[in-house]
This record gives sequence, structure tokens and C-alpha cells, in this order.
Amino acid sequence: MKRFRQKSLLLASLILLIGCSEPDPIRIGFIAGLEGRASDLGIASRNAVQMAVDEANAAGGINGRKIELVIRDDKRSTEGGEEAARALVNEKVTAIIGPILSVVASGVVPVINDAKVLTVSPTVIAEQFIGKDDYFFRLNSSSRQSAFDYAKAFYNAGYHNISVATDAHNAIFTMSWLKSFKAEFGALGGTVLFAAPFDAARKVGLKNTVLSLLEVKPEAILVLANGIDTAQLAQQIRKHDDTIKLLATSWAVSDNLIILGGRAVEGILLLDTFDRNDKRARYAKFRDSLQKKFKVEPNQASVASYDAATTLFAALQASSDNGIDLKSVLLRSAGYPGLQQIIKFDAFGDSGRDSTVMLVRDGRFSRP
Repeated sequence: MKRFRQKSLLLASLILLIGCSEPDPIRIGFIAGLEGRASDLGIASRNAVQMAVDEANAAGGINGRKIELVIRDDKRSTEGGEEAARALVNEKVTAIIGPILSVVASGVVPVINDAKVLTVSPTVIAEQFIGKDDYFFRLNSSSRQSAFDYAKAFYNAGYHNISVATDAHNAIFTMSWLKSFKAEFGALGGTVLFAAPFDAARKVGLKNTVLSLLEVKPEAILVLANGIDTAQLAQQIRKHDDTIKLLATSWAVSDNLIILGGRAVEGILLLDTFDRNDKRARYAKFRDSLQKKFKVEPNQASVASYDAATTLFAALQASSDNGIDLKSVLLRSAGYPGLQQIIKFDAFGDSGRDSTVMLVRDGRFSRP
């Protein structure tokens, strides 16, 4: 009888332990370029997503299940994106956040569509990913809408004849964007006098590219590249013309643009997809938390990535509560509150973001 009681107590203890053990976590994949030059946006994106994960877990996770972030570097390439996506699919993640670049998305999208793993990109805008009934959702505007916003802003600022330098490494995006920009700029009465691809990572120098951009006597030069490469090209342009106006896109908005560009990027005019001077409580809390945790200021990648994460987590909660698949939840939603904008997906999982004209003044991003 004593031995029977001991076995019963042991069995009860085991049942209690099993009942008290934490449920398996929800594994969320993350894809971005995290190593090497021009990894600043990928790192900013990862930091913001990790912060969103930590906040969600501190609040109890999703129905008591913690969120586990599974991170993969995409090497900023099509092949790297495919490899990262396959690794995450094999690890059976529930969903993926990323990538940041369109060139990477071209490798990611076929994999996630085949595996039916919903993926939310904070920043990809290339036209080839727009209007598709698939598992690739996007927060950012299309390259066509983006190009229209830039064409209008630059033309209204008084720059009607410009040269354009495009990042050859991400040509899948830059060529699509430039085509749309030329059409919109031309419709307003503007002219792209000359366009030249460049690759700042190659050790061939940028002198010939710069001279060709200046040779046509433009009123301004638009650089379509990340912050590091925009800063490097700006430095080279200033060696040959220290008065030409420089233009850029939100892709270039990062601390590295100002740190590496120095005086060469002073006065550069660009558009950004968030308001860094927003005083509202939700954004202020995000900015303060990011500064405290990672010692950095927000940028467009961190804001969009945080929005992507919180939107995905809200959809996962709704999916769990209602027994509806994740894709349907996102498509049926009336909208999710982002830090500064409402995230509302259309029938193809495409969304958009408003833009604000900014310039670099006294080493800071400011309103004109």
C-alpha cells in the first residue's frame, strides 16, 4: 500500500509538472543583410523586430506562447535570400519578417510561396512583387507610387533637369523605380538628362561615373542607393563640383549617411516615410526604448520593421482566437495601428506609406 501511494504521488507530480511546463514557442523568421558594408538598415530592422518580440513576450506572448525570433542573414543577394528562406522553412517557422531589399526578395518569394509561409516585408517596393495573390505581404508603397511622390517633390523644389545615379547591386529595384520616376517626372515637365549605374563596393573608382553625371550640366544629381553608398558618391561628386544640389531617397536615410558623408551631404534633399519629430506617445515610447536598448535613433527601416512585427503579432493573435488562417486574417482586417500610420492591406497583400520631404541641415535630418 505504501509503495502504491508513492507511485501515485510520483505520477501526480509528473502530471503536475507536465501541466505546468511552458507551451512550445511560436517561431518567427527574420531575413535581412546583417554583415558587411551597407548592413545598417538590416541591423536597424533586426533591432526593431527584436524589441517588438521582447515587448510581446513581456505581455504574455500570444495565448501564453512566447515568440522566438529565428534570424538569418541574406547576404544582400538573390541567392542569399533563397538560402535564408529555405533554412527558415526547414525550421518550420510560422511566418517571416523581411527582407529589406528587392534583390533579396526575388530569391525569397518563390520559396515562401511554395511552402505557403506568410512573409511580411517592411520596405520592399519593386513592381514585380505588386498585385500578386501570394504569401508575400508588403508595408511599403509600390515603386510607381514612390516614384510619383519623388518626382512631384523634386520638381516642386525647382529641380527640372537632373542626372540620376543608381545602385547597380540592387538593379531589380533601381531600374524599375527609375523607369517609373522618368515617366512621372516627364509628365510634370522634368527631364532626366542622364542616368548611370554605379557599384561603390567595386574597387574601380567612381570618378568616371561622377564626371558623366556632371557633364550634362544638371540642376541636381539624384542618388538612388543606401546611406553608405550615397555618402561615398556624394564625397566624390563634391571633389568635382561643390555647389551642385544633391537629391536622395528614403533608402539613404540612416546615421551612416551623415556620419560618412559629412559636409558632402549637407543640404541633400530627400523624402522619408516617417516623421522623426513626432511627439505622440506611441512613437515617443518606441524612440526612447530603441535609444535605451540599442543606443540608436529610429530610421525608416526600424519604424517599418517594428510596424511589420506588431502587425504580424496582432494577426497571429486573431488567427489563434478565431481559427482563421493568417493570410485571411491580414486580408480581412480593417487596418492595424502602426507607430505613425495605419497598415491596411489590399486584396494582394500590398500596403503603402506616406512620405515627408526632408533635408540634411547642420548634420541632422530636418524639415525644409
